[in-house]
Amino acid sequence: MKIKASIIGASGYTGVELIRLLNAHPNVKLQYLVSENNAGSKVGDIYPHLDTADNYSFSNPDIEAIAKNSDVVFLALPHTKSIAAVSKLSEYNCKIIDLSSDFRLKDGANYQKWYQHPAASQSLLDQAVYGIPEINAANIKKATLIANPGCYPTTSILGIAPLIKNQLLDIPLNHPLVIDAKSGVSGAGKTPNPHTHFCEVSNNFSAYQADGIHRHIPEIEQELGILAGKDFSIQFTPHLISLGLIPRSLLRLSIIYG
Repeated sequence: MKIKASIIGASGYTGVELIRLLNAHPNVKLQYLVSENNAGSKVGDIYPHLDTADNYSFSNPDIEAIAKNSDVVFLALPHTKSIAAVSKLSEYNCKIIDLSSDFRLKDGANYQKWYQHPAASQSLLDQAVYGIPEINAANIKKATLIANPGCYPTTSILGIAPLIKNQLLDIPLNHPLVIDAKSGVSGAGKTPNPHTHFCEVSNNFSAYQADGIHRHIPEIEQELGILAGKDFSIQFTPHLISLGLIPRSLLRLSIIYG
């Protein structure tokens, strides 16, 4: 029997990529593809490269119908917008996979500090499982609410986790781990912005939010701290490069030999 999957926020970059991946999966059947801006339109009319999903149309949100007729619901909404949707979906018997940042940070006060928005209820934050399978597969299998990681945290954590696991990382006292990260323009989302127009960034390479204010900092520090069993501090500098996808991180580390 195929897994019945729905996507809320299906017409943004993340949602469209989900449609492509899930529609090609032999064990998945797409149910609801929610997009308020494109409700009633066929997927293939808006995104011709998804012509194999042309028998699907975008729809308006109906949380009850989605939850009752889906085994798993993906949320590909902007940050702060998943909180209300997850609160309603959690009343039903479906698995929830949230691709925003709304359930990644375990401390609600920390979320409010970095996102300037009230956090989800502590019970939902406690319920959420961080969704990197390479380090958290056992918990993900049992979870009903999965908080998918951000792009920069994924590249950073996957690079550092093996060193922590094998006790090969030397972290001098009061010396932050240096992470030099790069991302393409798709990371900023679909909404037009003069700073991320491809004609503006083409053949350019620029740092941004380099003064310790990027929202992925607490997420990386939280997860590395959990893996290491102690507080972690990072010096994080993101850069924008003229690519569409593929975030990358250069890690500057001290390795223990012998």
